[in-house]
Amino acid sequence: MIRLLADFTVNEGATHLMIEGSDQATMTRDRAELLDHHRNDGGVPFAYDWRTKSEPLLWIADAVARATGEWVAGKNLSWFDQLQSRSVLTLHFV
Repeated sequence: MIRLLADFTVNEGATHLMIEGSDQATMTRDRAELLDHHRNDGGVPFAYDWRTKSEPLLWIADAVARATGEWVAGKNLSWFDQLQSRSVLTLHFV
């Protein structure tokens, strides 16, 4: 997943990726994956670091993930539907 996120970050032109940090083992694994994924590109082409749950910018991603997860599970469709109807996010099936 971190490799897909890295590709998305590059494609969107982002210059900084904040990752919600959990435990040291996961952060070490993610860092190794990023470095390996971009090894042939001369290094990771954006800044990145880990933040705690207290980082307000991560609350947006948490809210979108929760709304999407509940929509996929068929639990609560309203949050996802509201985000989609306001063009905050779009759904593409691949």
